[in-house]
Amino acid sequence: MLGFATYILLDKADESLGLTEGIAFAALSTFELLDGPMVVIIDGFEHLQTVINSFRRVQEYLLSEEREDYRTFLEDVRPSSRPRISRHQIDEDNVPLGDSPISNLVGQEFVVVVEDASASYALENDLVLRNLSFQIPRAQLTVIFGPVGSGKSTLLKLLLGEMPYATGSVAINFPKAAYCPQSPWSTWGTVRSNIVGMSMWDEKWYNTVVSACALSEDFKELAHGDQTATGAQGSGLSGGQKMRLASTHFTYGECFN
Repeated sequence: MLGFATYILLDKADESLGLTEGIAFAALSTFELLDGPMVVIIDGFEHLQTVINSFRRVQEYLLSEEREDYRTFLEDVRPSSRPRISRHQIDEDNVPLGDSPISNLVGQEFVVVVEDASASYALENDLVLRNLSFQIPRAQLTVIFGPVGSGKSTLLKLLLGEMPYATGSVAINFPKAAYCPQSPWSTWGTVRSNIVGMSMWDEKWYNTVVSACALSEDFKELAHGDQTATGAQGSGLSGGQKMRLASTHFTYGECFN
């Protein structure tokens, strides 16, 4: 339509024969031949942008500062020893991370022991967490609650060793932990590939996890079931589906990890 309309407007200015049948059919044939290449070019721009963004993220990661895990294991802590000092420290009372003494607690009694810990996301920013001291007992349900913006997520990141600037002592007694952030994360691929990830394929466990995480009904609504493409950052899924997909990935991985 745009091509024909443009031709008619230009043709009137030249006062020629106008849009004849021969010109129209020839133009339609040309448009048909150009349809495939145009689609490929448009898709190519999208893939090219994806590649550029991927290289940019890799470059930012490779150029970022080295970060050491400031946490220590409870069984490694002795009254006469000090945990390793983090490279990033907050200049608060000149007490670097790890210099606070940790009580001589049995490692099997607690999974986390925190003493006089403070943390922030940037060195020049105000502290998000300040002078926290607490213990988390083993084999019990521990709940962290509070108003919005009180630092609940920051506290979890502190326990996971993900805070860039911190002071005090953080001692743990677990080799690894699963963490589901508020913003669900998904990779480029299908729903199934996001659930299985790098784990081994087990159909029985897969069906159990999908049912437990309430994804069975979502598979019925999706065009290709669990083979549906998630899109960039889960753009092909609804908010609830992305949350359930994220929880399913961690649940499935527990079978093998």
